[in-house]
Amino acid sequence: MSPRPEAVGGRRRARIGVRALLFAGGFVLAGATAAMAYWTVSVIYGNPNYALAQANSLSAATTPTATVNGSGAITVGWSLPASQLPGTHYQVTRTSGPGSPAPVCTVASTSTSCQDSNLTAGTAYSYSVAASLASWKSSSIAVSATTATPTFAITLSPSPYTAGTAISVTKVQATIGASVDSTYTGTKTISWSGLANSPSGQAPSYPSSSVTFTNGVANPGSTFTAYAAGTNTLTATDANATTVTGSSTFTVTFGPATKIVLSGGTSLASASNETLTATIEDAAGNTVTTGADATRSVTFAQPSGSGSVTGLGSSTASGGIASKVVTGNVAGTANLQASATLTQGATTSNTLAVTVTFGPATKIVLSGGTSLASASNETLTATIEDAAGNAVTTGADASPSVSFTEPTGSGSVTGLGSSTAAGGIAQLSVTGNVAGTANLQANATLTRGSTTSNTLAVTVTFGPATKIVLSGSTSPLGSGAPRTVTATIEDAAGNTVTAGADSSRSITFAQPTGTGSVTGLGSSPATGGIATKVVTGNAVGSVTLQASAPLTQGTTTSGTIAFTVNPAPTITSPTVGSPENPGHGGTATFTMSGTNFESGLTVTGNGSATVNSFTWTSSTTISVNVTGKGGSGASGSFTVTNPDGGTVTSANGSFTNG
Repeated sequence: MSPRPEAVGGRRRARIGVRALLFAGGFVLAGATAAMAYWTVSVIYGNPNYALAQANSLSAATTPTATVNGSGAITVGWSLPASQLPGTHYQVTRTSGPGSPAPVCTVASTSTSCQDSNLTAGTAYSYSVAASLASWKSSSIAVSATTATPTFAITLSPSPYTAGTAISVTKVQATIGASVDSTYTGTKTISWSGLANSPSGQAPSYPSSSVTFTNGVANPGSTFTAYAAGTNTLTATDANATTVTGSSTFTVTFGPATKIVLSGGTSLASASNETLTATIEDAAGNTVTTGADATRSVTFAQPSGSGSVTGLGSSTASGGIASKVVTGNVAGTANLQASATLTQGATTSNTLAVTVTFGPATKIVLSGGTSLASASNETLTATIEDAAGNAVTTGADASPSVSFTEPTGSGSVTGLGSSTAAGGIAQLSVTGNVAGTANLQANATLTRGSTTSNTLAVTVTFGPATKIVLSGSTSPLGSGAPRTVTATIEDAAGNTVTAGADSSRSITFAQPTGTGSVTGLGSSPATGGIATKVVTGNAVGSVTLQASAPLTQGTTTSGTIAFTVNPAPTITSPTVGSPENPGHGGTATFTMSGTNFESGLTVTGNGSATVNSFTWTSSTTISVNVTGKGGSGASGSFTVTNPDGGTVTSANGSFTNG
């Protein structure tokens, strides 16, 4: 049955059926919401089917407050309205923040506060407060607050702390100011951080992440290990409230010395310096700065390597560190180590591989064979080097034009000239020529200026015998006059073959042609590549001579030499029958007659005849000035010798001393 409204005492009234649901002196209009009025019965009509109901409303709380009680609780408060319907309660609901929405509490209408607990520290929360009666609610009021952010105070087990030794966390307190935050309670997930890796890269270990707090205090007892010597900081952070954090700073000392670590540059130019450092360390790589092991004598050495450095030796460590300045020397890899006798015993460092590279070009080094057979080839090599003798393989000085020369020497080579270097090396092929010493050099213009190499003394020796050279005078030879001819066994360059089988061959001297002749031809064994033969002018006329021998290369014949055999001179006057007599011990000039007198001849006296001077007049006449000597009647003679060796001597007695 629908109610019929009517005015009663200035209030809006309505007739409703008595059969409507009654409770607690009132009822809720069907379909009512929180914004609708609450109806109460004020008059019941005589007609049992009707009653008079009056609408009243719930009153909302006022002036909400949110009081932070620490990191884990907020108290929500409000003021009561002037009046309230009987049976009303106040409901507090968390509207934002972790776990929202969620009811917090429902309290009596006389209460003015409600606490929300087990909250997350440093977190913003919002709340609503509304009056409720059955399912009907008043309008709500809102308030918000942020929980406090405590700081962790961390207590460690007593010092000292040694690298690599476990340290215990004995207590962690959540504090706000000087007070313990008792609202920070329960099991928390703690993120530990702050510890550094050791110098060798050893990572630290941290305490357990699960930490249980009771009224702001935890006694975890779990351990951690720090490996980096020096000042360390252990930081704890609430994983669910990262603004809640705190740290403890402490000092870690190094452990016992267990190793030596050698360090320094790994590339070093020859003639340049590099400082090697040997650090005495504990197992975690911390420098052992004090104690006996911190001042040991450290030996720097190079046990192996294709390259080398100079300056190695011993150095006394200070504060656990010893250093040594070394200089690049031979290019290549120099494997270096440092060693010392530590408390634990003899200890050797790691191996430091240093690549030694060439330095600035300072010189040219000429190399090659020092003995070269004539007509044979030899490769000369000019290497552009630094001060330590390393080849300069790159850069401008690695590719200059290099000139190969022979400034001095009794021997010689052919093929000298210029060659462009590649990778610091220039080469040139030369051929042995004249036997003897050939003093060779190489020159180039380097960055430092014109540079000349060392002198390479190459002994050029004879080559294989290839010819016989016949030599001797080709001037006319007087009949009866001797002459020496020489056969020399030579190589292709004209060097005498002084040793070996060909140097001692039997050489045959012969006259293949000619109208004249000589005597004395035949064979003669060579010595040191040379054979001689004395021939004598015989028949007048032209003579051509040759020499031949069976050399290693086969039968070899020399070239020819040719000359003319002239007739020998004759003396027809004076004679024994008509001697020249200047008187006893006297001087006289007379005319000598004969044949085949040649200009340039000589006249000598024999026995008692002393020739003072003579003059060639013609082929038949010579003017001679003579002085006698010896006793009265002493005899003598005259000898005439032509320039071609032809000679004649008059009979003894062709001159008498008066």
